[in-house]
Amino acid sequence: MISITVYNGVYEPAEDSFLLLDSVIAGEKFLEIGCGTGLVSIFCAMTGSVCEAVDINPFAIECCLENARINKVSVNAHLGDIFKGVDGIYDTIAFNPPYLPVSDSFNGSEQWSGGEDGFSATRKFLDGLPVHLARSGTAFIVLSDLTDIDSLVREYSNLGFIKVNSRTFDFETIISFAVTAR
Repeated sequence: MISITVYNGVYEPAEDSFLLLDSVIAGEKFLEIGCGTGLVSIFCAMTGSVCEAVDINPFAIECCLENARINKVSVNAHLGDIFKGVDGIYDTIAFNPPYLPVSDSFNGSEQWSGGEDGFSATRKFLDGLPVHLARSGTAFIVLSDLTDIDSLVREYSNLGFIKVNSRTFDFETIISFAVTAR
């Protein structure tokens, strides 16, 4: 069982976080982009992965490190914007991007606002993915059916997208995908 403390200003694990957690199959070297509380990284560290975590929010880095300490695992967490400041190749990479198709720009909205089409952060992630994902590696992401997922998949035809799992709510279905290099 994982114990999680949530700091003010840090995205609290929600349905999308748990969907990602249920979908990830971690390899030896694991990277979590947008780690928030560190829930997914901590889970992967508990299964034996060497874990690195990145977030643009300094409070998230502090929160992730504290949660790793509470759970007695090692996670190397540091400040960064998606792949900026990340070196190396990883067997598994996970990202729960801000995916809602809204252009909110107030403090904290970066946690859910994916821009007009919902893919602004996701595109940055997918652009950098081939540089950091091992040849036989897998990335896991969460997307919303409030966006045009099919157009994103066509745009990134150099990558393979396989639906892993989904959860449906009153107004939305969120879907986890395994993404591989072709």
